[in-house]
Amino acid sequence: MTIEDLRLRHSVRTYTDRPIPAETIRKLNAAITDVNTHEAGMHFQLQTDDPAPFQGFGRSYGMFSNVRNYIACVADTSYSDYMERAGYFGMQILMKACVLGLDTCFVSGTFSASHVGARIRVGEKLLFLITLGYGSERKQTGLSGILSKLTHRNSLTPMDFLDTELSWEDICLHFPMLLQGLEAVSYAPSAMNRQPVGILIKERTSTYNPVKPSEKKSKKKAEQQQNLAAMYDSLMAEAATDTTAQGDNNGSEPPLVLQAYVPAKKPDQLIDLGIAMYSFQVAYPGSWTWGNPATFHPLPDE
Repeated sequence: MTIEDLRLRHSVRTYTDRPIPAETIRKLNAAITDVNTHEAGMHFQLQTDDPAPFQGFGRSYGMFSNVRNYIACVADTSYSDYMERAGYFGMQILMKACVLGLDTCFVSGTFSASHVGARIRVGEKLLFLITLGYGSERKQTGLSGILSKLTHRNSLTPMDFLDTELSWEDICLHFPMLLQGLEAVSYAPSAMNRQPVGILIKERTSTYNPVKPSEKKSKKKAEQQQNLAAMYDSLMAEAATDTTAQGDNNGSEPPLVLQAYVPAKKPDQLIDLGIAMYSFQVAYPGSWTWGNPATFHPLPDE
């Protein structure tokens, strides 16, 4: 998986009648089985030739057309961070589908849950669907066309996701691939049709928690973020060739921390947090500690 795969992905809501080949279904099921087997509490299920969840459902009218294949994300709610983890592994499976040549879309709420063909056991919850198939090239009109434009409007730059009061020089010293990670987050889809994720860089000794209610951003912080956004184009060009920024902490814990977060008031956005975490990790090798905020651990330099 590469950042180019993320860039090429886009949400599709109108599909043709073209069936998904058996070999593609086999590979997709293998990816789903791998997640369900190794990740506790995850119970993703592929459903083919089943249009029922989107037929005759009022909130889907004009949004989705001819959806016949989907993946149901079912999760055991007794596991901690199950929503965040569902978003992360859902994005992993969605990108596998994209690499296999399928068009996709995260769907949360605009389908009939009672008509979803997946098995949901006691203690489990259906969180979202991922629609699958081959997108129609015909011109989209009405509500579906408006949603498509909103999805692809690219109004947020990678720097819009960055939350910090530290200097760019200090940040790059410890996180030299941050720009690539932010770019990957900007390409991420959203189960909630929004992008609420922030990428926080702070000193390890700082007690600031972005999830807790706090006062509005200071004027200094707002000005600093504007400056970061203005620097974005030149920094992206330099990042492709600049390999001099390397952190050296002599084996001790780094002084800066990188965290991803979403507002605490809307728990459903934890799904989007997981989606963004997976996307960030595609561009910036490392691992995450689950939670909100979630902490990123870059792979050590070889």
